Amino acid sequence: DSYEGEFKEDLIHGQGVYRFKDEKEYRGQFAKGLREGKGTMFFPSGAEYEGDFLKDKRTGKGKMKYENGDLYEGDFVDGKRQGRGILKKKNGEVYEGSFLANTMHGDGKIVYPNGDEYSGGFRMGKVTGEGIMKKKSGEKFQGGFLDSKYHGIGKLTTKDGTVKYGVWSEDRFIRKLAESEINEKFNEALQEESSGAEKTDEEAEKTEETPEDKPEPEPEDIP
Repeated sequence: DSYEGEFKEDLIHGQGVYRFKDEKEYRGQFAKGLREGKGTMFFPSGAEYEGDFLKDKRTGKGKMKYENGDLYEGDFVDGKRQGRGILKKKNGEVYEGSFLANTMHGDGKIVYPNGDEYSGGFRMGKVTGEGIMKKKSGEKFQGGFLDSKYHGIGKLTTKDGTVKYGVWSEDRFIRKLAESEINEKFNEALQEESSGAEKTDEEAEKTEETPEDKPEPEPEDIP
């Protein structure tokens, strides 16, 4: 490894450039021998991170350009996408919302390459929870979702304007709701979803990342 820059009390401190044996390169601020403050990290793959560092990790606000053309801008914690951010994929898909351990998790909005869009709950990279799906065809569904499928109490509006309230199970229509129970059942479902559907952060961190959400393997931080 090699370093060019400022020192303080025999420690790397201030502005500098650190080049690693594996061809990674960091340009930016240091504090007591660690990357800390504003900086840019270049990876041999062509990936590039620009933003905040804390205790030698990508933590704070930053931008990450991935080798495959995907771009993320938002919050990082210990080198992972975590907090609020925008992920723009090379294929045209755009997600804006909450992240946990690199995956879409919490509330957010996603626009798909085919023009469909969804806003609502996500769980470990999957459309799961309460939300609204608007399809390019004109169809709209408001209600519960499980792994991107209509699931639970919902309201379906077809492209010709027909409205149907009912219960779905993984995209399959189970039964219609009577007018007298529409408001009661629909509101009840919303309350149940908001109170008990989401995993805790601790549970989510133990769950493996879903490949659908991960643009490419995260560049590893240097010890």
